[in-house]
Amino acid sequence: MRRTAVCARLAASVRMRRVALYFTYSLVAAQYRRCALADNHSSTKDIIMIKREVARNKKEVKVTFVQPLNGQSIVVLGDFNSWDPAKGKLVKRANGTASLTVTMEPGTKVQFRYMREDGSWFNDEAADAYAPNGFGETNSVIVA
Repeated sequence: MRRTAVCARLAASVRMRRVALYFTYSLVAAQYRRCALADNHSSTKDIIMIKREVARNKKEVKVTFVQPLNGQSIVVLGDFNSWDPAKGKLVKRANGTASLTVTMEPGTKVQFRYMREDGSWFNDEAADAYAPNGFGETNSVIVA
């Protein structure tokens, strides 16, 4: 019986070491991912700005607008939300970006722009095209 107790303690010790190693590895891996994310997203060109995904029923397209977080909240305004700031606030994500997903019919052509909380407007570099907006500037254009 004594030998069994020693073996059980040894097995428990090995299991605890494995668990400790696993958690250490997990923490190191998480830190590495954060560092890699910071390095990879140091410029806006590294982030996928507009993501399109066809729904399973193929009757709608989910369009996700993504922007890096730069200390200010951002809204996306366009034909799809009647240019209403209350409907276009980008939601903060864990990876250092903010995004908003909207659903559109396939082939729908929409104009949009981003607006920072300080009131400045900007276009998306990943837009399909640009169109004059009547205010002496251009709007981003995408086709869903």
